[in-house]
Amino acid sequence: MWEWLRKVLNRISSLIQIHKIVNGKAVAGVSDSIVWSGIRLKRQHWEASPGSVRGPADGGASVQVEETGEGLRFRTEEGRYDLEASARWIGGDLLVAIWGGEQPHVGAVALAEPRPSLKDAETTSATASVLCVVGHKEDSVVKMASEFLSAALGARVVVTAGMHWDRLDEEGIRTVVRRVDSLVRLMARTLEEGSRPAPRKG
Repeated sequence: MWEWLRKVLNRISSLIQIHKIVNGKAVAGVSDSIVWSGIRLKRQHWEASPGSVRGPADGGASVQVEETGEGLRFRTEEGRYDLEASARWIGGDLLVAIWGGEQPHVGAVALAEPRPSLKDAETTSATASVLCVVGHKEDSVVKMASEFLSAALGARVVVTAGMHWDRLDEEGIRTVVRRVDSLVRLMARTLEEGSRPAPRKG
């Protein structure tokens, strides 16, 4: 099993292009929409600049944050389709897990690397490689979250997610995506404002 995992991680690493990021550049969203469970959803237009992170103006979910011995824990408190997430610095890299529903699990994982935007070299963007368990739909969620966090924080970011509710309809899917947006937005702001390890070299 460990040999298989090592091969997978090596494959992910080989797919990532390493780019040097100049500190202090603006950050922009990565794509306009995502598809989850066959439903195309309008992507929130994220923008960030050093010292601030802004999300959509329409009110997001109420999110609680607590510090643990190993990082930060985030939790939405809306009563329905609530999610939890954890974030932990590993050196200069960030490890994030997002879960929720009746059967939390690992459905997909993404590894994102910050890079200069292809449209505007003065803007920081990110590229992600994604692995998804067959039959699971979290690939769009981990790609969206990892790319935004990577671009906003200028760090390599791994995001894993697994959420399951029986008979989740289209409106439920949209609600879950909004919850993820709220978690990720607050996570970026909290991590940007807090202490973090020195950036990695190379």
